[in-house]
Amino acid sequence: MKYLGIQISDGIMIDNSKEVRDETIEFLDHWRKVVEDFDNINSLFQLFVSEVAEFNKYMKKCSNKRIEDLNNDEWLKMTLNKHIINITSNGRLFYEHLLLIMKKQYPDHINEWNKKVSQIFDENFSYRFFYKFRNYIQHIGYPITEYKMQYINFEGEERLNVIINFNASVLLNRFDSWGGNVKPDLIALGQDNIIFSEIMQDYFHNLNQIYFYSLEVFMKKNHKFINKQYIKLIELCHQELGKIYIFDASESQLLKLKDSEFGKLHGKTITSLKDVNRVVNTLQEAGIIKK
Repeated sequence: MKYLGIQISDGIMIDNSKEVRDETIEFLDHWRKVVEDFDNINSLFQLFVSEVAEFNKYMKKCSNKRIEDLNNDEWLKMTLNKHIINITSNGRLFYEHLLLIMKKQYPDHINEWNKKVSQIFDENFSYRFFYKFRNYIQHIGYPITEYKMQYINFEGEERLNVIINFNASVLLNRFDSWGGNVKPDLIALGQDNIIFSEIMQDYFHNLNQIYFYSLEVFMKKNHKFINKQYIKLIELCHQELGKIYIFDASESQLLKLKDSEFGKLHGKTITSLKDVNRVVNTLQEAGIIKK
């Protein structure tokens, strides 16, 4: 016999008064698939976001130091390059991962998605640049051509500003495979610098747009189920956020155990209201579904 169990603060709560129906198991498994599909889109974007956050955190740490401190820091150049490589690599990985997902799981929407991504590529030098910049790093290595340090006044306090530059002419001289979509922009820049902090923010916005478009596609496939079945899941879980299990056990086994001992049973984990809430909350924050 199969029973529904929900993890709570002091163990697992099992309703042993009735066997769980096959329809309920299918319902929960559908939610498991919804969470899995969402995470396929969300996980690598969050990795990219975390890399940007780590870079900003490091730059803030640098802003509280003196120029002589950073000049004596033998790890500074390596650390700055590391952050730039991680941001560039994870941004490209996020896009390539999404492309595979869209082709495989959302074939009815792939053309529309590709059209929107292509528009971002055509209209934003930042996106075109980073798309090729990953290849540049693979061939050349450390990407920074120069960095400068200067003191600035920030809200009445003196802070150290580290400016990371990519000189356009140096990029062109080092690498000849920028392609027709990036090379003309670099030629037009001449001896000017591309300031990393500025172009990175634009690139972050570009990928955030692609992430949003991907969530829209996800919602087109799942909106009927999510909108109609979310309240039902909350009621089924009694608003408990813990993991949801299906236990295959006899009634006599359950009767021998106290509520706090149900964890001794081996159950199949399906999903959790906490994970479903994470999906719903993200879609609400993005404005894709109403709060």
